[in-house]
Amino acid sequence: MGIRWGVAAVALMVAPLVACAPEPEPPTAIFLGDADTVGASLPLDQAASRWPTLVSQHFGWREVNAGCDGSGYTSTGEGCGTTYRQRVDRVLSEDPDVIVVSGGIADLGATLGEIEAAVHATFLTLHQTFPDAKIYATGALSVGGHHAAADLNRIVREQAEKVGAVYMDLGDPLQGRPELVSAGGHPNAEGHAVIAELTSNVIDGS
Repeated sequence: MGIRWGVAAVALMVAPLVACAPEPEPPTAIFLGDADTVGASLPLDQAASRWPTLVSQHFGWREVNAGCDGSGYTSTGEGCGTTYRQRVDRVLSEDPDVIVVSGGIADLGATLGEIEAAVHATFLTLHQTFPDAKIYATGALSVGGHHAAADLNRIVREQAEKVGAVYMDLGDPLQGRPELVSAGGHPNAEGHAVIAELTSNVIDGS
């Protein structure tokens, strides 16, 4: 009986400790991109419908959204005044497990040489600043069949893969599907859901 009571006493002492164990912190994911990343075309009451938020919910990540309307690898956004690379300085306090870089449609006015240099610098900076993070990249999403998008996406793929990032070829998921696009040419809530599903499928399989 003494042995049984001793075991029971240990169990009673251990149980509260187990019950009070803190919940593990969710992985942190930084989303670096343009208007489509920040969901600029969505009404305020649909802000949670943007694709980075949906992807984060799918994987149980803590989302850090570093999107900015009008920004790109060479282009500074009107609201933030920074390129993708310059915006890395604003998330230095984060310790990301995942980084997703997307967009670049605002860069299509630059030369291919300028784009390549900026894309290279962006992915090199991310890799050196957050060496333990898994990096994913997409091309420009709301391209609408823009003739220069293929060159941009090729450059992003090449430079991303140079630092070990995974390039996600999502194609042009909104092309020919006006029901997925807002009046401004960016994805609406349904369009964001399509992008989120495509992105999640690629990450699931990587």
